Amino acid sequence: MLDPDIRNSLRARFERFAEIECQGSSPLYFDLAIGVADDDLMLELVNHALPGQPKPNLLFAAVHYLLLKEPDSAPDLARYYGSIMSSPLQDRLSYPRFRKYVMEHKDEVRQIIQSRMVQTNEVRRAAYLYLAHLEVSHRLESAPLAVCEIGTSAGLLLLFDRYNYDFGNGVSVSKGASLTIASELRGERRPRFEQTPSPIVARIGNDLKIIDVRDASDALWLRALIWPEHSERVAMQLKAVEMAAEIAIEFKEGDGVAILEDLLADLTPGLPVMLFHCHTANQLSPEQWQNFLAKIAEESKSRTIFHVLCEFLGRSPELHLSEYRSGSVVSETHLANCDAHGKWIEWL
Repeated sequence: MLDPDIRNSLRARFERFAEIECQGSSPLYFDLAIGVADDDLMLELVNHALPGQPKPNLLFAAVHYLLLKEPDSAPDLARYYGSIMSSPLQDRLSYPRFRKYVMEHKDEVRQIIQSRMVQTNEVRRAAYLYLAHLEVSHRLESAPLAVCEIGTSAGLLLLFDRYNYDFGNGVSVSKGASLTIASELRGERRPRFEQTPSPIVARIGNDLKIIDVRDASDALWLRALIWPEHSERVAMQLKAVEMAAEIAIEFKEGDGVAILEDLLADLTPGLPVMLFHCHTANQLSPEQWQNFLAKIAEESKSRTIFHVLCEFLGRSPELHLSEYRSGSVVSETHLANCDAHGKWIEWL
């Protein structure tokens, strides 16, 4: 039996996931999250997840992974998944059928949530990283820099300078890429589109476990992390994976907070770094977060570091840029509010 405090915390997490993250984005996950929130057996199962992991995302991705692997094993449940069926069902039976499947495959689901991590490589998020890159380039007067991502998954966001962008209202950026990312630019203010982007001379991707898209199970897990209704996200991911195979990225596994010095050790001395992460801070304790910021400050004694983050700091993710020089923060800027999947950016 779950401790009442743990149960209440998990229930609130699934309710929040439904109301804030799924509303208007995934009808299926909204219904499933509401169902799990009131189901002690399901909450007990998902509590086996690794510490710090977003439990709703992990549970739903685990089931999605198993269904994608063998859709014929549960046709009644597969009918609700837009990733499997062209016209998915939506009715009150989705949760009972989901629950029945999980109970019948409890050992497999538990094994996945105990071993896997939520490493969604949401390619559309590159749109706001590109805009942050323009701001960093302005401050560097377009001098070269390195980029380093904490929580990189398969490293697809490290290519933000290589994709084409369509920001709406006639605002576009062409890099001659096979992938064009559409993201609505909102608000009266505009980023520094006139700024020549700083050339990126090194790319470093860090994660506790790197997703290797050449491995079939890893590639399927990466796909399973995308919500069932979001076919456009799958298409973007596939194109980004093709591009990543042609661009040099240095991957380093380990705790990015603990090994930050090692991540940057091989870079040219004095080379500025744009260090970024998206939807990763929620996996750090307050103590780990403060330690991370202290390590960034320490590393900035030998090179300028632009710390770019997009995290849930309010009802929607916020894009922030902090500039570190000589061991301390010299500026902090709230650049934008963003959709969780990068569909829109309100530039501030």
